[in-house]
Amino acid sequence: MTTSAPYDPQTALETLAAALDPGEFATALVTRTGRRPCLTVTSRAGAAETSVYADQASYWCGSAEPIAAADDPLTAADKVATALRSFPQPAHDWWSRPSKARPGTCLPRFPGCAGTTNGPSVKAQQ
Repeated sequence: MTTSAPYDPQTALETLAAALDPGEFATALVTRTGRRPCLTVTSRAGAAETSVYADQASYWCGSAEPIAAADDPLTAADKVATALRSFPQPAHDWWSRPSKARPGTCLPRFPGCAGTTNGPSVKAQQ
């Protein structure tokens, strides 16, 4: 299912954030003067995080890997959610500490994405 085309990248990212389940994912829209906006999505179940960008044509992951057309935020949300859910969850047993991958570790569905890490680097909004 597609929606009407977003007017700009920030609007596209806001639409993507709204399409993600807030009970499962925390999102933070990062905007800076002279930089393109970025949506940081963090799994509440684990310590997995990814950054998503947008332009007039598509949503894409950190290293310019397209994940969906800009007029299809539901597909983009599904791909981001699937990738974050597939990342190994930390152990929660009292005798073991949660394992963490090195920062920069890519999620399985987004190979080569420089912005995908295991552990938040940007404080997510609740």
